Amino acid sequence: MNILKKTLLTLCTLSSNVLFINSVHANIFDLALSNKTALLTLSNSDTSQANRVLKASYFHHEDDADMLDVSFLVGDTSKEDTFLLGGKIYYINLNNTHGYGLALGAEAEFNLAPQLYLQGQAYYAPQVTSFTDVENYREVELRIAYDIIPQASISLGYRNAKVNLENGASDKFQDSAFVAISLKF
Repeated sequence: MNILKKTLLTLCTLSSNVLFINSVHANIFDLALSNKTALLTLSNSDTSQANRVLKASYFHHEDDADMLDVSFLVGDTSKEDTFLLGGKIYYINLNNTHGYGLALGAEAEFNLAPQLYLQGQAYYAPQVTSFTDVENYREVELRIAYDIIPQASISLGYRNAKVNLENGASDKFQDSAFVAISLKF
């Protein structure tokens, strides 16, 4: 477990260095809030050579649940649409039950009208890539986003994130609507 904690800390440190030091690329600060949850995501996109996205997120639920993750994605973007594939390394603390793993996933953004976008993402970690007290993890999110100005957008969305534990219990991190703001630097 100590090796994993050191590895996750190293990945988070490297991710934060990439996110904040490399100012040549597009950086996005995203904060999504519901009545009981907060999700903060920092992302960095490199479109100079190939579409690569690095994201670091922190999720908090007021009923004693926290999650940290780092996502690595690659993909294809056209003038109006984006599709990314990749994975994330995650660490979950749920009511003093801990787990970590590797989830595979996809993210997409479709331009519906000028300044209006449909965004979505889905991740899944089966039992074979989930460790400690976690059996598996899944997450699905959909948003409608509107660009207020070129550097900022607001969105309304729905997020469902669930973890199954080794003791047979399952818990939903979030199963609710949220409002979010994204700032592009």
